[in-house]
Amino acid sequence: MALKPNRQAPQRRDIVATNQGERGIWKRILQDYGTRMVTFEIKNYDALGVGEYRQVHSYLDREYGKCGFIICRDPHQAIPKGATLEAFREFYMKQHVIVKISANTLVTILSKLRSPEKVDAASKMLESILDDHVLLYASGQTNADGSQSKKRRRRARKRSWRAEEKERSQ
Repeated sequence: MALKPNRQAPQRRDIVATNQGERGIWKRILQDYGTRMVTFEIKNYDALGVGEYRQVHSYLDREYGKCGFIICRDPHQAIPKGATLEAFREFYMKQHVIVKISANTLVTILSKLRSPEKVDAASKMLESILDDHVLLYASGQTNADGSQSKKRRRRARKRSWRAEEKERSQ
């Protein structure tokens, strides 16, 4: 991981990390989206707009692949309906996935990493967030409370588990 200065604003930095793609969510991101260098755009405020999605989209090329992350202070993990959801969908239609991670979600992920028994739980949480973006937000859907239905999450997890089992058997 390394801090990457922004050319237009040297005091602002993004985080860029090399993706080894050995297993779990990172293997999926490397295989599905060709993302060897993962960009994390850090925003120290709540509401994301179209501009933030455009900024991350501008990074996604070559070794940066087709997947990037925005981390923000929004208390809700979901992408709300409106311009932000439409921005996500616009870039998804261009075959780029820009994943929003809320500060609360990041805290939960980091707390799970502290326990050696729960390291996979953090990976599964990121996998679920990516599934929400691809299965729910790409189609323009979001629940009133911003959460995905339990039934839809269960189906997405089953597909993911089946893919992992198939991969292991090969």
